[in-house]
Amino acid sequence: MSASVKKNFLSSLKFSDQVVSGILTFAFGLILYSLLFGFTYYRVSDSRECFLDICLLNFGVACGWLLGIYVSPDTQAEAERFTRLGTAVGSFLTGYVLSKRDKFLEWISLPANWSYDVAFRFIL
Repeated sequence: MSASVKKNFLSSLKFSDQVVSGILTFAFGLILYSLLFGFTYYRVSDSRECFLDICLLNFGVACGWLLGIYVSPDTQAEAERFTRLGTAVGSFLTGYVLSKRDKFLEWISLPANWSYDVAFRFIL
């Protein structure tokens, strides 16, 4: 191929911001999923525990994907509603949830309530 053909071909590939964002999001998600899958696979020696961790990982990915599709705005009106929803969720998190963090931190700091498996599954 000559240089002008390559230049014309590359200039004809005009991706919108949404396409580029989608490709980058998919690539980042695939990398993150691969890392978590690898950590899950090499972390345990028992195949049943590995299977449970992979099921939790897949369930979390599926729930996150469905939630992301459900809440992503398509129109300007939905974008405004999404902004209001984000404000409401942010207010809830900073108000109620942060006020309850002391009880959670007390519970999580007890050695009997915390192990490596619980920590890893909590992260998944």
